[in-house]
Amino acid sequence: MFLYRKFGEPSYDLMKIWIRSDERYKRKRKYRKPIKRYSEEEKKEIVVQSALREDSLAEFASNYNLNRATINLWKREFMAEPITNTTKMTKQELINNIKDLRKEHIKLEMENKIS
Repeated sequence: MFLYRKFGEPSYDLMKIWIRSDERYKRKRKYRKPIKRYSEEEKKEIVVQSALREDSLAEFASNYNLNRATINLWKREFMAEPITNTTKMTKQELINNIKDLRKEHIKLEMENKIS
């Protein structure tokens, strides 16, 4: 600002006014598309479709004008809460829990094959 006065030029503010009033000065305005807000149902549908996709996640996300990081974020949001009480369980309790889950898994597989 001080250099303008030292060399006899107008102040910075006056220089801006002169430049903007010049017809050769064309200020380029950047217009962005409005950000689309997705509902919870739309997010869930996109996450489900992303799991069934055949192309890469980046290509899939570009179809919805999204970033792949956004879809990954939504996936983490909709995933079940992680089990936090396992640290309080003893090793034997965890082993018994795993055995019970395996038995239940085998039972459900059998029911699935029968029906």
